[in-house]
Amino acid sequence: MDNEGVGIPTVINSEILKKHRELSEQYRKLINSVFGNIINFQALAKLSDHVSSTFANIPKNFDPNTFIQDRISFINSNTKYGWCMSAKMSFARYREIARLEDKQEIRDSYFLEEFEKDKLTLYQQEKEYIISTSDNDWREFYEDLFFSFRSWKI
Repeated sequence: MDNEGVGIPTVINSEILKKHRELSEQYRKLINSVFGNIINFQALAKLSDHVSSTFANIPKNFDPNTFIQDRISFINSNTKYGWCMSAKMSFARYREIARLEDKQEIRDSYFLEEFEKDKLTLYQQEKEYIISTSDNDWREFYEDLFFSFRSWKI
């Protein structure tokens, strides 16, 4: 069957597509043979897909300055009560707590609830993170501090 209006028979069209696929495959093999040991193409393709899908979800009217200022306001709101940003707590939960009533007792109650739930899971994750990322000079101090806390000797 001919492609109407184009004047190229389907047979020729399919031959062109077949040749194009063959050349594309040869080109891919050539690039892979030259750069394959240097570049992990599968990882690069996954990264590219991830970046594309991430940026696709960003609203068109996104303002990075507003985004940053909002985060700073949440952090300031919690840190004035002694609750810094947590390495393991989700930012969404941290933000929820920052939006609560501006009282020490309320913030303490919600943060303690967060750290104590699920058999102290968040507390354990934070503890491991703090100790594992600390310089050797501080590691022993933090280990002693956490031991004292768990022993209620503070």
